[in-house]
Amino acid sequence: MASLTGKYRANARSSALLGALIGGLAFAPLALAERPNIVLIVADDLGYTDLGVTGGEIDTPNLDQMAQQGLLISDFQVSPQCSPTRSMMLSGTDSHLAGMGQMAEWKKAPNQQGQPGYVGYLRDDVMPISETLKNSGYNTYMVGKWHLGLDEPHMPHNRGFEQSFVLLQGGASHFGTQKGYTPEKPIAPYRDNGKEVESLPKDFFSTDFYTDKVIEYIDADRNGDSKEDKPFFAYVAYTAPHWPLQAPDSWIDKYKGRYAQGFEALAQERSERAKALGLFPEDAAPYAFTPLKIHNAWDSLSDEQKAVSSRKMEIYAAMVANMDFNIGRLLQHLKEIGEYDNTLFVFMSDNGPEGGNPINIWKRYGEQVAADWKATYDLSLENLGRPNSFAAYQEWAQASAGPFRDFKGTVTEGGIRSPLIVKYPGGVMGKVNTTALTTVMDLAPTFLDVAGAEHPETYNGIKIYPHKGKSLMPMIRGEAEAVHDSDYAVGVEIDEKQALRKGDWKLVWVKKGPVKTDGWQLFNIASDPGETTNLADANPDKLAEMKQEWERYVAENGLVIAEWPEQN
Repeated sequence: MASLTGKYRANARSSALLGALIGGLAFAPLALAERPNIVLIVADDLGYTDLGVTGGEIDTPNLDQMAQQGLLISDFQVSPQCSPTRSMMLSGTDSHLAGMGQMAEWKKAPNQQGQPGYVGYLRDDVMPISETLKNSGYNTYMVGKWHLGLDEPHMPHNRGFEQSFVLLQGGASHFGTQKGYTPEKPIAPYRDNGKEVESLPKDFFSTDFYTDKVIEYIDADRNGDSKEDKPFFAYVAYTAPHWPLQAPDSWIDKYKGRYAQGFEALAQERSERAKALGLFPEDAAPYAFTPLKIHNAWDSLSDEQKAVSSRKMEIYAAMVANMDFNIGRLLQHLKEIGEYDNTLFVFMSDNGPEGGNPINIWKRYGEQVAADWKATYDLSLENLGRPNSFAAYQEWAQASAGPFRDFKGTVTEGGIRSPLIVKYPGGVMGKVNTTALTTVMDLAPTFLDVAGAEHPETYNGIKIYPHKGKSLMPMIRGEAEAVHDSDYAVGVEIDEKQALRKGDWKLVWVKKGPVKTDGWQLFNIASDPGETTNLADANPDKLAEMKQEWERYVAENGLVIAEWPEQN
């Protein structure tokens, strides 16, 4: 596998970063305690090239350093939507078996209603790692976005988290207004260890607060009366940089003027840097920025529209930089209390960057309701990013995905590929694995592996689905280049978007939406990760093989492909 090299010389910060990694594969000299702490950090709707270490211009020194001191896995597959990814991450099995075959807040087709894979919460016959680790002697904490069930039995405090402060739904204001994102739910539901939160602190900003809270949980157990010296599992589920795009005043102007060149130019810059970093083949074509019904070309915008659009990207960048700063605060605190050197750190995004306009969600409630709700915001350019604003960055999502195709909500690489950074005491340092296919289902068995815990066959009298992933520890320790062989096939599906990977090959069918395809497409991801050349017609035997694998995936995981009544 590759180690990061000095090819990337776009700016001094990146050169310094990569210079630290030139030494290639190394091993940390730290002694590993028997059971390490585990810190799982998840960004919400982060793009693949938003980090310095993946080719971005946003300042992310703490995540960059985590990659320097650990392993960056570049072919890490997630779901194209938030809650299905989170269900697979915690359960180690497919989202349809876990109950999240469809987002709970989305309309289901008649044939999906009442089906076990579409209940909209984490089912009782999957075992979240929080519960297994707690039963194995870990303290378990969660802060941030839950999105895996709104009713009492399916909240974090009843799924293995001893301490939790969470936003139950998919998004909300990042400030203390507690404002929801639809007129149907104007007040966002938060829970503090299961208890309803009536109001948030006046100085609340989501990323700052969640970092403070997880530090508080860690310190409370370390400083308590118990003589037990337990390791901890901390799930830090930041809601940044998910819309609405908002940042504290001290951060909001950090990138002022940086994005005046437009989204197509930024997409090209990031793609070139990703190539220079070895994260994208030099002889492969990036997926070109594509104007869509929901995305415009930069040159088609008026000066006023360009000002508004670039301001949105500035705020998005500030949110990412602020998140990295807070990750640095958490890491520094763990160093100060002596826990850093005995902690497994994992960082990922739950899916690709958001390319849609969430304001369109309001129209589902009728034009008048949408207009009244819109009037509760100040959407002026001057107010963007502040507590009573609402914005998404739309076209910039294609730039955030860099050389990859499309964005959140699609099963193309821009929607389902996330950088995975793993730092493990005693593991490899400064290594980048660009060829091994890994998935979000591999995390649960990885965590149980390092904890010496077993995934149960039954729990509370209920038969539990086995893990579909494999432990990544052989890769993390430098003992293997991959944990899945070339015959490993894994599917992903949501909302009539379907894909399957097997080795270097990928099958794709996007049946609806702004980037829908005309039937099945076939790509060789090793040579064409940008998904620019459909090989279906040229490879009928491989196409047939992949379609057969797809049918097997459907049958084994309880998928119910949506069937809608014909529209007159």
